[in-house]
Amino acid sequence: MFKGGVGVYQANATIPSSPATLKAYSAEFTGDYTSTSTTLSVTKITRGALSIGDKIESGLTVADTYIVSQLSSEVKYIGTWYAGTATLHVITVESGEIYVGQIVSGSNIDEHTTITAQVGGKSGQEGTYLLSHRQSRSGKKVALLSYGGIGTYALSSYQGAPDASNVNIITYGAEVVVSWSYNGGSLTSGSTTVLVSEVMFGVMKIGQYFKSSSGHTSFVIGMGTGVGNIGKYILILIHTYTYSYSYILILIHTHTHTCSYILIHTHIYSYILIHTQEHTQCHH
Repeated sequence: MFKGGVGVYQANATIPSSPATLKAYSAEFTGDYTSTSTTLSVTKITRGALSIGDKIESGLTVADTYIVSQLSSEVKYIGTWYAGTATLHVITVESGEIYVGQIVSGSNIDEHTTITAQVGGKSGQEGTYLLSHRQSRSGKKVALLSYGGIGTYALSSYQGAPDASNVNIITYGAEVVVSWSYNGGSLTSGSTTVLVSEVMFGVMKIGQYFKSSSGHTSFVIGMGTGVGNIGKYILILIHTYTYSYSYILILIHTHTHTCSYILIHTHIYSYILIHTQEHTQCHH
């Protein structure tokens, strides 16, 4: 079981010079709220899973707002698993989407069971998922809920007017000092083990992630000596690339009524590759 704090964690990302003070993000999502209520309705998850105690980084009007509790969940599905294993087979997703970091709840599921990875099937839907620990009991075609996804949440404070809908919101669950160079590791490829030497806020959890300005994301996928606080954690790096395409179409007329079309395709990705195709049609 992972509780969060100083320790060694495993994650995915490209990060500044080691050591660095970083936020361990929990989720990015779309939500609705009103100025007369502390209820936040999460309508779409872009990445991650919300957790109790998360701090809102952006999207709300009042600073230092936290997630106090989850009031309801709309992530509902049917799953099968076997005692002694940590694999969940999702047969049917009735509503919502399943993400890494969500807490699974249902008959025969052990307490504090978390989704740690999806290893098969359509993203967030029917497929095979890994759990945070081996289960003590089996379950066949059991109705399950996931907490941390689409649903309603209680906030720590009222938000200012006006009411808002379809707001992009980001939360983080911890702010820590992270080092990865102590063992010659790198966050630029594959997986690595990092050392959390100080926790300024919150608790480290599986499913949290570090972000870089270059578009890389490192997810916490395992605990080493860290159990939410100071210690070692295992991260895995996910690469994100941006592609830019340019197309130029040139029409040339000649006196012999010959039409030439020249297509220039420019692909920008660390280097420039120019591919030219020429097509000529002759009319008599």
